[in-house]
Amino acid sequence: TATERYSFHDLLRLFAEDRVTKNERYIRAKRHAVYYMGIAAKAEGLYEKGGEFLAQGVALFDLEWSNIQAGQLWASQHAESDDEAGLFCSCYADAAANLFSLRQAPNKRIYFWRAALRAARRLKDRAAEGRHLGALGAHYYQTHQPEEAISFFEQYLAIATEIADRLGEASMLCNLGFVYSDLGETRRALSSFDSALTIAERISNLRLQSMALGGRGQAYHSAGEHQRAINSFKKALAISRRIGDLPSEGHWMNSIGVALVALGRGRKALKYYNRYLTIAREMSDKRNQLFALRNLSRLHMDLDQFEHAIKIYGELVELTRELENQSSEVEALNAWGVAYAESKQPQPAAKLFEQAIDLSRKLGDRHTEGLALYNMSLALNELGNRTQAITNAQAALRIYKEVKEPRIEEVRAKLAKWREG
Repeated sequence: TATERYSFHDLLRLFAEDRVTKNERYIRAKRHAVYYMGIAAKAEGLYEKGGEFLAQGVALFDLEWSNIQAGQLWASQHAESDDEAGLFCSCYADAAANLFSLRQAPNKRIYFWRAALRAARRLKDRAAEGRHLGALGAHYYQTHQPEEAISFFEQYLAIATEIADRLGEASMLCNLGFVYSDLGETRRALSSFDSALTIAERISNLRLQSMALGGRGQAYHSAGEHQRAINSFKKALAISRRIGDLPSEGHWMNSIGVALVALGRGRKALKYYNRYLTIAREMSDKRNQLFALRNLSRLHMDLDQFEHAIKIYGELVELTRELENQSSEVEALNAWGVAYAESKQPQPAAKLFEQAIDLSRKLGDRHTEGLALYNMSLALNELGNRTQAITNAQAALRIYKEVKEPRIEEVRAKLAKWREG
């Protein structure tokens, strides 16, 4: 009743499979792939309409996610031997590019996009080849590999210029602008965003206008011009709201919050961070929920609002475990313990530091282990256990020397004071 779908009993499925010929099985899989490619495209169409349709698109995509994945996998597995499957493989990557990015893990996305790129080249489909190059560039950008990202974006830009794909050209100029901005090349970034904005206005594409304006904000922020950044982000935000583009609205909300914090206006930034979190939850976008919770918790700590920080860190740890993201989990455990310690609650702080120490050792994360050991020493001292506090601080000091942690002198000074006492 939850999905309004029927299912076969396992024995019936086995009975039927035993009687299907190899050719029939192939035809069935192809029909399945085509049908669910259409469903994916329908969901993406609703998503791109924005507003109330966006949530409908996400819901439809989530309902059929297992079927869509199965169709995409079949197409990619047969793309080299079957021209139709190759076409489907390429089309799947286009059918729901935004929704795939929301729901598919990065390692899965890159597998399918590489398969789609090979298929497009085999079919000599230059437009599709360009789009898949752009998607691969976005993957490398998101995984902090800027040189690879630039290479893929420039390849797509060359194709877009060649085939007069103005939309693709503006998109790639925006993407290149974001990479240049992250690399500190502000002038090149602004030039790319300005060129993209000119094209976007010429073709009346509001979504791209929002991206280019927000990109200018990002470039200004990276250059330390935070008020100019906020002005650009707000223009981008206004367009995103106008077209009902919730993901972009959330992104610009977060960006404004970050710039406000940089200007020392943290209390005002809270409103923007909270809206970013609300949108991520509405979209069931757990990756952005993680970012939003992290930003909010740190800001509450900076504002000495420790009880708020404690609550949010609890949500953050729960989410990292749900996502099986242990590197983020160990950082959150350590920070959660610090929040308890700052609120003069050393007992729960010590329990969290103990979990952080155990997990950091399991992960081989020496830096976080050192931080957790030192934090544990401070909590133990507050609990009156000076001897154990010294033992933990000494262990932290050994790691700090190994990883060249800047706070090493702080640990030395604390140990000297405790030994004198």
